[in-house]
Amino acid sequence: MDAISSLLISYLFVLLGSIFTHGFYSFSGVVIILVSFVLLIFSYKYPSYERNKNRNLLFFAKFILIQSSIFSLLLYGGLYQVNIFSIVQISQILLMIAFILTLLYLFNRPLVFVKSKFKYLIVIFIIVHFLMIVSSPDPKIDIFRSLKYGSAGLLSLKNPYQEVYPQLYQDKILNYFSYFPTILFYFFPFQIIFGDVRVGIVFAQLLIAFLLYRLFKKNKIQPVMSQILILIFLYFPLNSYITEQSFVDVIIVLGIILLFYYVYYPVNNDKFLYLSSILLMNTKQIFFVLTPLFLFRNNYLKDMKSVIKCYFFSSLLSLPFFLWSWRDFLYDTVLIYFQPPQGVSADASLNIRSLLVNFFHITVNQNIFLILAGVLLLIVLYKSNSQKNSLFRGFSIFFLGFFIVGSIAYMNHYYLAASLILIYICSLILDTNHSSPAKPINKRNESQKQFIAGS
Repeated sequence: MDAISSLLISYLFVLLGSIFTHGFYSFSGVVIILVSFVLLIFSYKYPSYERNKNRNLLFFAKFILIQSSIFSLLLYGGLYQVNIFSIVQISQILLMIAFILTLLYLFNRPLVFVKSKFKYLIVIFIIVHFLMIVSSPDPKIDIFRSLKYGSAGLLSLKNPYQEVYPQLYQDKILNYFSYFPTILFYFFPFQIIFGDVRVGIVFAQLLIAFLLYRLFKKNKIQPVMSQILILIFLYFPLNSYITEQSFVDVIIVLGIILLFYYVYYPVNNDKFLYLSSILLMNTKQIFFVLTPLFLFRNNYLKDMKSVIKCYFFSSLLSLPFFLWSWRDFLYDTVLIYFQPPQGVSADASLNIRSLLVNFFHITVNQNIFLILAGVLLLIVLYKSNSQKNSLFRGFSIFFLGFFIVGSIAYMNHYYLAASLILIYICSLILDTNHSSPAKPINKRNESQKQFIAGS
C-alpha cells in the first residue's frame, strides 16, 4: 500500500465516523475517527505514489467516489427542508442518476452518450444544491441568521459586531458575529444579489472545482483521476446538508485551495501568496494565528520579517471594525470563546472529550486537551520541511487532531478535516510531476527560475 491509498482510507474513515450522526457524538464514530487519525499520521511511512505503477489506486479512488455518491443519496435532506413541488423527490432522482453516472467510471470504454458524465455530474450538483436552498428558504440556524443579517447590514453601514440577531434558541442571545471580515465581505454580494448567502457556498465549491481542474490540467494529471478527485470534493455525502446549514468552512477550504494553487500552478507572484493568506487568516481565529507559522516553517515566508508583514496586512482587514467598536469586535471574535458553550451541549461533540464524558463518565479539565493540541502543533511544525506537500500534510494532521482533542467538533469541522486530507492527496499526486522545494518570498535563485520555466 502506498501513501495515497492510506490517505484515501483515512478520508473514508472520517466520512464513516461522522456522516451517519451528522457530526454528533457516537462511541463508534469517535473510535473510527481515531483510527483515521492514526492512518493519517503514519501515511508518510508508506512509499510515495508513482504514476503508472499502482493500478489499484485509480480503482480505489473510484470506489471512494461511488461510496460518496450513494451516501449523498441515502443521507440527503435538510433539517428545515419543505417538500414544495416534490423537490425532495426530484433531488433524490437526480442523486440516483448521479450514482449511476459514477458507476460508469468503472468502465474503461464508456458509451458515447455518457462520455460527458463529468459535466452531467457537475450540473446535477448545481441543481441539487439550488433545490435545497429553494426548499429550505429560512432555516432556523444561528449561522445562517448571523451571515444573512450581518452581511446585509453592511449596505446600511451597520456594524455586524454590534448587532443583536433574531433569537432562535432558548437562553441563547445571538448578539455576536464570531467570524473575521473575510466571511462578511465574501457573502455580502450573494446576500445583496440573490437574497441568500448560501448561494455563496455553492459558488465556493464550484470555484474549488475550477481551480483544481486548472491545476490538474496544467500538470497533465490523468483526466479520469482529476475528474474523480474533483467529484469527491463536490459529492461529500452531506454536502447538501452543509449548504442548508450555511457552514462557512467551505470558504476556509477555498482559502487553502488558493494557497494550493499558488504552490502548484505555479503563480510566480508573491502578492498572490499574501492575498490568499490574508483571506484565509480573516476567516476563523485559529487560521489567523497559525497560517503564517505554517507558511514560515514550510519556507514560503523566508524570515520573521515576512511573517510580521503577513500578520500586519491581515490585521488591516479587521482594523476598520476594530476602530468602529473595539469592545464589540474583541468580544465577538475573542472573548466569547472563553465562555461555556451555549445551545447544543459540548458533550454531544464528536471528540475524545465527549467519549470520556458519555462512555467513561470522566470529566477532564479542558486545559489538558489544549496542552495536547499545543504539543501536536509543535510536532507538526517541527516536522515541516521544504517539500511542497509538507504544508498540506501539516494542515491535515494538525486540524484533524485538533478537532479530536478540542472542546467542540461537529459536522462542519469534519467536513474541513476530510477536505484537508483530500488536498494533501492532491498535493502528493501533483508532486509526481516535479519535486522542487517550496519557493520562498523574494528569493529568485536560478534553480527556481528553471523550475518555473519548465512548468
